[in-house]
Amino acid sequence: MKALTFGLSALCAICVAGISTAEELVITFGGDVNFNRTHQSPSPNKVSKNGRSWTWPELTAKIAPLVDGDINFANIETVIADKRLPTATKRFVFSTHSNAINHMIDDLNFNLFSLANNHAFDHAWAGYRSTLDFVDATEKAGKDAVFHGVGLRADNIKPALFEKKGKTFAFSAIGILTDPYPASDTRPGMLSFRKQSDFQAVIDGLKNTEADFKILSIHAGTERMSGLNGGQRERWRKAAEEAGIDLILGHHPHVARPVDLHKNSLIFYSLGNYLMIGAADMDKLPTGLDYGMFGRVFLSWDDENPKPQITAVEVVPLRETEAQARPMTVKESFPRIDYLNRLNAHQLGNVNLIFDVTEKGAGRACLGKTYGPRAKDLCEVQTAYNWPNAPKATLLTFAPRKPAVTKPQKAKKKPNAWANFNRKKKKSRVKKTADRGR
Repeated sequence: MKALTFGLSALCAICVAGISTAEELVITFGGDVNFNRTHQSPSPNKVSKNGRSWTWPELTAKIAPLVDGDINFANIETVIADKRLPTATKRFVFSTHSNAINHMIDDLNFNLFSLANNHAFDHAWAGYRSTLDFVDATEKAGKDAVFHGVGLRADNIKPALFEKKGKTFAFSAIGILTDPYPASDTRPGMLSFRKQSDFQAVIDGLKNTEADFKILSIHAGTERMSGLNGGQRERWRKAAEEAGIDLILGHHPHVARPVDLHKNSLIFYSLGNYLMIGAADMDKLPTGLDYGMFGRVFLSWDDENPKPQITAVEVVPLRETEAQARPMTVKESFPRIDYLNRLNAHQLGNVNLIFDVTEKGAGRACLGKTYGPRAKDLCEVQTAYNWPNAPKATLLTFAPRKPAVTKPQKAKKKPNAWANFNRKKKKSRVKKTADRGR
C-alpha cells in the first residue's frame, strides 16, 4: 500500500512538473503628453492654466491608478528643458521641466517613451540637445526608462532593446518632421514619417532585429480627424507584416481612431491625448471625438509557446485631457466605446476586434487564448455593463469646423428714377461737347 501511495505521489509530482504555467506581462499606454502651455517658461514644481495650478502629483492623481503595467508608454510631446530656450519659428512651442518627466518615471513608473513628434524641435537644435541631456542623465542614474526617436540618424534607425520578465522587446519611434531639423550622421534630430526612405529605414531596423515582441510608435495623422488618412491602413499594415511588429501605437490627431487587429499585429491608429496641458479642450467636441484613449494589452506565454501572445485588449476613455485627465464613468464610456466599434466597422470593414463595456467602464476585447491572472479577471470575472437604450452618437470622421463669421451686408438702396434721368442727361451733354471739339 505504501509503495502504491509513493508511486501515485511520484506520478502526481511528474504531472505537476509537466503542467505549462502561463506567464503574463501587461503594457499600458496613452497618447500625447506635455506639462506646459505654449511659450511658457518651464516651472520646476507645478503647471498653471486658466487661473488654476497643480503640482505634478496633483495633476496626475486621477490617471495614476491606471498606470499599472510592466511596461508603461507615453509620447513626450515637448522639449525637456529646465530653462527658456530660443524658439523655432512656430506658432505652438512647448518646453517641460525635467522634474515633470522624472515624476512620471519615479512616481508613476512610466518606463517607455517616444520622443519623435512635431514638438521635439520646438526649440530647434538647442531643444534637441536639452532633451538628449535629460535622456543621458536618466541613463547614468540607472533609471528604468527607455527613450527613442531623437538622436543621430543611426540611433533612430536602430531599435532600442530592453528586457522584461525574461523577454526581449524592441522599440522604435518616428514622427512628422515639419521643420528643417532632420537627424544626420553627425547631428542629432528626427527621422520623418512623411519621407518614405526614413520610414522604410525604421521598418528595416525592426525587421533586422531579433526580439520576442516589437513595438513601433508613429506620430502622424490629420488633427481632429477620427477617420483614417488616405492609405494609412494599408501602409501601417504593410509595415507590421514586413517587420513582424506586434504593436503599433499611433498619436498626433488628438482624437481616438480605429483599433485594428491585423493577423498577429495590434494597431492603434491614434490614441488621442493622454495628458496634454498645451492642447485645447477636446471635451467640447461631439461625442466620439471628445476623449483620449488609454490602453492596456495583456500578453502571455508558456514553455510550449514562448512567443508572447496578445490575449486581451482594454481601452479606457479619458476626459479632461487638457487639465487633470481622468477616466470616464461607465455612463460616459458606453457611448464612446459604442462609437469606437462603429468607427472600426466603418473604417476597417471586416472587424475582428469588438469591445464590450465592463462594469468598471472600460472597453474590453478578449481573444480567447490562455489568459494570465489579470487578463482572466478582465475577461472572465468582470461582468459586462448593459445599457439597452443608450444614445448613439452620430458617426463623424472629422470634427466640424466653426462656421465662418460673415459681416452683415447692407441693404441695397432702391434705384432712384429721377437720379438716373439726370445721370443720363449729364452723360449726353459731355458727349456733345466732345463731338464739337473734334
